[in-house]
Amino acid sequence: MISVLIGFRNSATMTLRALQSIARQRLSGGLEIVLVDNRSEPAEARAAFDGARRLFGDGRVTLLSYDGPFNHSAQNNLAARAAAGEVVVICNNDVVLRDPAALEQLAAWALQDGIGTVGCRLEDPERGVGSYGHQFSTPGEDPFQSVLSESADSTFSGLVHACPGNTLALAAMARERFLAVGGLDETRFPVGYNDMDLMLRCSAAGLTHLYLGHVMAEHPRGSSRTGDNEDLQALMGNLRRPPGAHLRQLVRQRVETSRRRTPKPAAPAPDQAEAAALTAALEGAIEARRMVESERARIAAMVAGPAPGAAEDGA
Repeated sequence: MISVLIGFRNSATMTLRALQSIARQRLSGGLEIVLVDNRSEPAEARAAFDGARRLFGDGRVTLLSYDGPFNHSAQNNLAARAAAGEVVVICNNDVVLRDPAALEQLAAWALQDGIGTVGCRLEDPERGVGSYGHQFSTPGEDPFQSVLSESADSTFSGLVHACPGNTLALAAMARERFLAVGGLDETRFPVGYNDMDLMLRCSAAGLTHLYLGHVMAEHPRGSSRTGDNEDLQALMGNLRRPPGAHLRQLVRQRVETSRRRTPKPAAPAPDQAEAAALTAALEGAIEARRMVESERARIAAMVAGPAPGAAEDGA
């Protein structure tokens, strides 16, 4: 059983677009949708709920209400506790699944032993940029720089590989493991960097995060952000930078460096007199080589003697 957790506030049309892409998924197991309404207008909430029931049936859709300021962590924790699936998939209501096997792939990998979160390739059709799992940020002097950031480097974007984490715009995790690590931090990371915090805690617990490059979904980056100041969350995450993170960054930096090789400086152009001298020298060398080859051909002809039958023809 896969439980897809989707929070929303109004935006019923957007939410139903995401749900329609989920309804087209090919699944070998069960599916349930857990919607969390965060202070929507009654008509909008009803439209999203009724549309979900039409797509999936009454028994496979649960509508929860979160009556408080937007708290992405609290809303998903609420949905995860109410879910019945072995796997929970946290999904933004602006995500559209393009791969018909996306949920099956995310869930199958999430159920493997030792796996934390599982994410996939996210493409932004509006901005033309992609999100390919998390990467460790290069260490610097800025204390407000996040430990993890979404990678836009497409070098390995089509491959399956371990990564430092995944954005919670779309990510799967075994439900028991999600609850065992404490879910999302509702107090310190209500919105910003809550995925970073979860990724670091999972890694500290010995879990590995996976990125599936062969699975694709669309997600307009930043369309669901609140615009709040998140410097405090970034600072708290930076203080918890795991040991050796800069070493794990080495491969990415080397790849980027190799793709930006500095070209060799071009030789200065010769002046006209120097160019004329070089041309004359080249022409002289060509003529000398021609004379040598002509002399070699003449000597070879003398050694070989007349061709057979040449005397008879001459007589």
